[in-house]
Amino acid sequence: MTRIQKTESRLNYDYKTIRLTQSRIEKGLLAIPKAFSKYLPSSNKKVKVFFDDSNNFEIKNFTSYLSSTNENRIGGLKEWFNKKKLKDGDQIILQVINKKDNVYRIIPENKFIKKINYLQKYFDTSDNETKAEKYVDKLSDWLLQDKRKVFQQEYLRLSQQELIKLRKVKSSNRNIVRETVPANIRIILGTIYKGHCQVCSFMFLKRNRMPYFEIHHLNPELGH
Repeated sequence: MTRIQKTESRLNYDYKTIRLTQSRIEKGLLAIPKAFSKYLPSSNKKVKVFFDDSNNFEIKNFTSYLSSTNENRIGGLKEWFNKKKLKDGDQIILQVINKKDNVYRIIPENKFIKKINYLQKYFDTSDNETKAEKYVDKLSDWLLQDKRKVFQQEYLRLSQQELIKLRKVKSSNRNIVRETVPANIRIILGTIYKGHCQVCSFMFLKRNRMPYFEIHHLNPELGH
């Protein structure tokens, strides 16, 4: 029996996976348990399926669990299974892109995670807020999650990162020396706190009525 399970990972994003079985692989079927039925058509019909990160969909046959199979099925996947060298026990993610129009995405869990790691890497190394926001948009699209939720999750991820090594310290006049804050941190805090102080919630506006704020290290010598 095909099983669906909730996966917890280092990503800070919740998602569910479907475990492949050898019998379904041989038949070219993705068998989807009844627990997922509310996201799927209630009758047999054609569905649009995007594979991996492709921008082009394919039309596949969908069979509802109501048709005596006791499980939902998407057929015609044998070529994709073989191409990806998928085997018994591999985890697959089924994303619901548009339930009304029966549009879905199928992707192996490892590739799903790899794409997120790729987008996070470029988000973290963005040299300005415009680029940083572009990668948040891409993460939001890939994860099918609200953009503000992605900001919050990325904030959580960055706040949980351990310092790899102590920052180098040098004597300087801190009244005149300022350190550039990474663009991803600036855009996260700007979006979540809207210029309000995290300590006392005070804020004030610039002449253009936009919030004014500065970002400082909790401990400049360590770089928190």
